[in-house]
Amino acid sequence: MNHIDVLASGLALKVMYGINVSTGDNPFISVAKSAVHTSDTIFEPYCIAVLRYCPFIMSIPRWVPVLGHVRRQVEMGREYISDLRELPIQRVQNNAETGAENDGIVPNFLRGLDIGDVNSVEKAHRIKDVASTVYTAAADTTFSSTGTFLAMARNPHSQKMAQREIDTVVGKGRLPNLGDRERLPAMTHDEEVYPEPYNFKPERFLNANTNINDVLAYGFGRRICVGRHLADAVLWLSFAPVLACFNIEKEKDEHGNETDPPENYSDGPGLFFHPLPFRYTITPRHADVESLIF
Repeated sequence: MNHIDVLASGLALKVMYGINVSTGDNPFISVAKSAVHTSDTIFEPYCIAVLRYCPFIMSIPRWVPVLGHVRRQVEMGREYISDLRELPIQRVQNNAETGAENDGIVPNFLRGLDIGDVNSVEKAHRIKDVASTVYTAAADTTFSSTGTFLAMARNPHSQKMAQREIDTVVGKGRLPNLGDRERLPAMTHDEEVYPEPYNFKPERFLNANTNINDVLAYGFGRRICVGRHLADAVLWLSFAPVLACFNIEKEKDEHGNETDPPENYSDGPGLFFHPLPFRYTITPRHADVESLIF
């Protein structure tokens, strides 16, 4: 799971701030995980109830049972959120002072601001807010989605089907890229699961009892996921190359028998669930994998 942490948070840091991350013990990743964990705790039902009916919570002594705990969580959340907003920006500013090149989105936006202009100050705050939102979203949602992908170890038949399709379209001489995507359709194009996939049919998401069916769908308009393009591309570029290069299989015991990894997911705190760490085996599919990666 450490590698997934680096992928999820590291990519957001690179895109937004131009900051490179190579290990899971990087302080920026630690701050993001702490902020997400604390925020998720605050969104627990009992915390929401306390905050709703006790608006004076910040005046309660920290040692008071329940109420004091909620106050401590709120204080920690504020501190971590502040670090999320400020620490990457400080790194960007330090790099700018040394003349280091930075192609991140935030540095490009900040370079266009007039420090003495009141409106620029407000814009700088908005840039911080948007960047930190992308940062925290990647730390939680991408980690959850990518972690679930490791369940391929439990479903070798599905894995082989995907690998055959990649081999047919891409071959084994290179890694899949976004240009291949239109020839490697997602499962929502499967007529058996998603009839008439290319037609606009909102009613498809309702069953005979007018209840929402089991096919996952985002909302539209103001409810649409603002980070969907980046997240979608990241997940595809994570899954396709791994499938192209590696076999993800169940671990074997001392007798050579496969052992099923447990299907245990986190039970909170959190708005998103992810599989708990489990052991599996990952091996190259062919001799040229190393040259493709390195």
